[in-house]
Amino acid sequence: MSSSRIIIREAGERDSAGLVELFRSTPQQGQIVINFERSPNFFWGAGVISEEPLTLLAEDSLNGKIVGSVSFGRKSVFINGKSQRLRYGNDLHLHEDYRTGRTLIKLYKEASKLFDSGEWCHTAILSDNERSINAISKGRASLPKYRFLNKVTSNLIYVGKGKRSLSKGYTVRRAVKADVAAMQAYFDLHGPRKQFFPVYDFSKIGCSDYYRGIDIEDYFLLFRNDELLGVVGVWDQQAFRQTRFLEYKGVFKILKPLYNAYSRLFGGLVLPAAGSTLNYQMLHSILIKDNNPEYFSIVIREIYTVLRELGCDAFVCGLSDGDPLKESLKGYRYRSNEVSHFVATYDDFDPRDRLDLTIPTYFEPGRW
Repeated sequence: MSSSRIIIREAGERDSAGLVELFRSTPQQGQIVINFERSPNFFWGAGVISEEPLTLLAEDSLNGKIVGSVSFGRKSVFINGKSQRLRYGNDLHLHEDYRTGRTLIKLYKEASKLFDSGEWCHTAILSDNERSINAISKGRASLPKYRFLNKVTSNLIYVGKGKRSLSKGYTVRRAVKADVAAMQAYFDLHGPRKQFFPVYDFSKIGCSDYYRGIDIEDYFLLFRNDELLGVVGVWDQQAFRQTRFLEYKGVFKILKPLYNAYSRLFGGLVLPAAGSTLNYQMLHSILIKDNNPEYFSIVIREIYTVLRELGCDAFVCGLSDGDPLKESLKGYRYRSNEVSHFVATYDDFDPRDRLDLTIPTYFEPGRW
């Protein structure tokens, strides 16, 4: 296939259906074939990842088919304690019939024109996704220079049997509009203490695409007396981002009924029927005073109970490698997926030299 057939351009609203189809046609292979989808509108999902979404697509000029994509939108995050507009690289998808180096290079060559002089970005890739990591690590012409920063983990916590409350001596409750001022002050104080923590403006909830699907009541607040000790948001993104279990192969196809029976008896993820989506929610905006795992344990126990009552299968919690909050996951059945976190630039400098590496990284799967 001639690479001259491939046109690279910025995606617009009219391209949503083609991008949704591209995501449907590029599942992650394995014994369990999983697809991360963006139905019904690609840009709804893009709008919660970036405040300034920007997606490039590769189009086959012969048939008008969208065959590749990559996104480099911007959002405000805290870097070294100060707000900075930073690009995040994601949504790299290539149709299997167009997975030549030429299509990838053309996408990234066009992306290079988006970056200002001295600008850098970050990206995250599942550590076992060797194909993608190899693709960015070869130092190909036209690709930015990727440098490994650290490991983070995406933790899928299974919702099963009921668990007793841990809130004795504390109060955990849902936020109300009257809490917004206190929450904003709390975030303005504690958010800058984590690298890559999003800069939040609670006044925009309900009127900005960046907060799609979020209500103030979706935040859980932890108090001791009148002191706010922690905030954790719960986010149902299934209206615009889905995880679909397409097919079970090999041993999983045979053992799935036994696996599900075990999970129902002893707690664990009940695998959905082939072709179905997983019913789960995201934890986000996790800010716990002093990163105290005792405080976090109290909040997620309350969240676990609420999600169990709603019939959710699981919830996702992102944590950086070595985060003391991971202690709070003890007593739950969960699966951790290791994620490799990179910084990248088209210029001749190392973004890591600009980072205070003593500040812990904040990882939020719902916005990465």
